[in-house]
Amino acid sequence: MSMMRAKLLTGVAALVLYASTAHAAVELPEEMLGKWCRIALEYAYDVYNRGSCEDGDDILLMRGDGFVEYHYYDDGCGFNKIEKIASGLYLIYAHCGKFEGPNGPEQDIIEELQIVDGQLVMRDIPES
Repeated sequence: MSMMRAKLLTGVAALVLYASTAHAAVELPEEMLGKWCRIALEYAYDVYNRGSCEDGDDILLMRGDGFVEYHYYDDGCGFNKIEKIASGLYLIYAHCGKFEGPNGPEQDIIEELQIVDGQLVMRDIPES
């Protein structure tokens, strides 16, 4: 009876461990967090650099729970979900407030984030 009980306890422990890791929240890596300065604005993506921003540069402040893009969203964006889709490549699902001005609507967005050659590339993903 004690052998069967040990196997049962081992199985339950493995199931609990699997369940706790299977639903663990994904976080952005530390290297993506902090202040970034936009250096390029393309049709579907923006490129940001570290360092001090020049006058007129657009600032992105990336946090663990969301981000503030002062040139787009007055109230910032909070993360609903983060997915790691490949090594160093993340999808962020966010809810953003007051798009482009105080009377702009709130919206949900999806962005792809990746660091390429030390620069943060943020690409818009259209919702389907």
